Amino acid sequence: MLHRLFGSTGRFGEPGSAHAASVAVIRGAVRATIQYPRPRREENVLSLDKRLLDIVCCPVTHSPLAPMQQSKLDELNALIAQARIKNLGEETLTEPLSEALITRDGKLAYPVRDGIPLLLEECGITMTQLEL
Repeated sequence: MLHRLFGSTGRFGEPGSAHAASVAVIRGAVRATIQYPRPRREENVLSLDKRLLDIVCCPVTHSPLAPMQQSKLDELNALIAQARIKNLGEETLTEPLSEALITRDGKLAYPVRDGIPLLLEECGITMTQLEL
């Protein structure tokens, strides 16, 4: 019986032991019952890790990047739907952005696709296009 609780090396909770399996089940049950608060609409919602966001920068200006606010993203997506937004590679954007990073000065933005920021110069979007 002790072999099942402590595993073959004698460590309590060793992977493969009965204790490790019961802890995994309990943790899963706790995760399933906890209700996490949903972010408000105006908050910056970004799937990127905070540590990654601290080290990435604009490939053009080398300035820090921050998540784009939802209101600005909605405004940008409205213009994308009208085919009025081009990136620095002179391609007209056709797909709406679910996430984006913007330089702290608010002049350039970069799309985030499936949690991966597209930090290539030609993918950059000049935010002055919103003012036209």
